[in-house]
Amino acid sequence: MKDIRNQKVWLFLLFLIVFPVLYSSFFPKELLEGDLKSYSVFTQHFSFLWLSQACLGGILLLQPGKLVWQDWLVALGVGLVSCGITIPLLPSGVLNGFAAGIAYLAVKGFIGTEEYPFFIQPEKKERYKNIGIIVVCVLIFFLLRYWMITITKTSFRWNVSWEILLRGLAAGISEELIFRMLLLAIAVKLAGGTPPFLAAVLLMTLPFAMYHAMEPLVYQNVAGAVRIISSVFIRAVLLVCLLKERDCVTAMLVHAGYDIVVEIVTYSAA
Repeated sequence: MKDIRNQKVWLFLLFLIVFPVLYSSFFPKELLEGDLKSYSVFTQHFSFLWLSQACLGGILLLQPGKLVWQDWLVALGVGLVSCGITIPLLPSGVLNGFAAGIAYLAVKGFIGTEEYPFFIQPEKKERYKNIGIIVVCVLIFFLLRYWMITITKTSFRWNVSWEILLRGLAAGISEELIFRMLLLAIAVKLAGGTPPFLAAVLLMTLPFAMYHAMEPLVYQNVAGAVRIISSVFIRAVLLVCLLKERDCVTAMLVHAGYDIVVEIVTYSAA
């Protein structure tokens, strides 16, 4: 019985990998007339399909009896912040907020045990360590970004705005909940307990990487897709390690810090 349950986890992972490939293969190429316009078309469409599936999976996992009113309040706050992933606000942003809120409620029953990570460390000493980790990671991101810009001999400039801050925070919170915690919770449900380690790691990293490679997949740029998938996969593995060894909030804020730094520390032609 355990083997059958584990097979379900692997099949679920296979579906999440095949889905974006099939989508990109059958996307109507006649819509690809302008880079920015076409990117918006298939990004919005694919996001709607993916987030709709995430909402459905989260709703099926909901256990209202295990939730208290504070959980619903946190889910509301998470959902509102996560809507900011699209500025100006778009339907996909609203759906992203709803999916993030549902994901939070869905995985709440799996949090707080020794097997699965906490949303936030209960001990103050550990929280201070997490704050230090977040600060150090963001500083490293900044230095690496600055170094990459300077070695290309382009001029460095700041690009600070509240839209960038909100978009980065929304991405960090919603993507950790939907791509990491919700998928882990579904795997736990399918396996009837702890899923196979490799399957769990791949489940929390590979679909996330492929989601970020939709542009080269749609344009059938295999080399570009492999490059983006490899790069995002490595970052996702690091975030999974943070989530497992520290807590989900630390992973969220490090993720948000990376996205914010990438957009704030930018460049212009020399």
